[in-house]
Amino acid sequence: MMVASLQEMPAKLMKAFAERGSVGNVRVQQADKGLVIVFNAGGGMDECVLGQARGGVRYFQSFDGAASTLQSMGIVEFAANSRNWVPRTFKGVSASE
Repeated sequence: MMVASLQEMPAKLMKAFAERGSVGNVRVQQADKGLVIVFNAGGGMDECVLGQARGGVRYFQSFDGAASTLQSMGIVEFAANSRNWVPRTFKGVSASE
């Protein structure tokens, strides 16, 4: 997924939207550098990606990390797409094993 075209939203702002019930269509999916959290926030807002506090996209190396971040914002339901994602436990394991 190309996240460069998506608007970045820092966690603090996403949490504020979530507290008002204005976050929807939350999903964790593979991007070029890891997993990202993609969502819609506010009335009619375009698709956003979770950003870092000082700018840039927030990448996760595990679904656990992404889920933990979402739970800390009060978001307990989300979709996950693991297509093209390779868990750390599988990296370096040959296909013949």
